[in-house]
Amino acid sequence: MRITIKRWGNSAGMVIPNIVMKELNLQPGRAWRRK
Repeated sequence: MRITIKRWGNSAGMVIPNIVMKELNLQPGRAWRRK
């Protein structure tokens, strides 16, 4: 059980940043910095 939880945590930790990076790349970085 603990191993599966750790794997899920690692997978989520890797997937979420990837989605954020894609969104940041799609939108202009300057606009994000102003916000």
